[in-house]
Amino acid sequence: MREASIRFRLSDIEKRGLERFAENSGRSMSQIIRQAVAKTITGKIPGIALRSAVAELRTAANSVLDMVERQPCEAHELKEPTERLQAAVRRVLSCA
Repeated sequence: MREASIRFRLSDIEKRGLERFAENSGRSMSQIIRQAVAKTITGKIPGIALRSAVAELRTAANSVLDMVERQPCEAHELKEPTERLQAAVRRVLSCA
């Protein structure tokens, strides 16, 4: 059981957004706030990892598109770029 509490103010829009996020994620608002605080304190600010993962995904996807647009494109040449794309997708999903 928690021993301390903190009160803070949110706009109505922020509160509704937090309530929706909590409902959609199956967690309480308190759990979400505690996790955000813990990650921030340890330097793992929510969003930084996701932005980095999305940038990596974008780069990998562009690499695959570049390969496909080249004529002719050999199937074996797509192996490495598609593996990087798969890894980037997994990284994005792990951040969500």
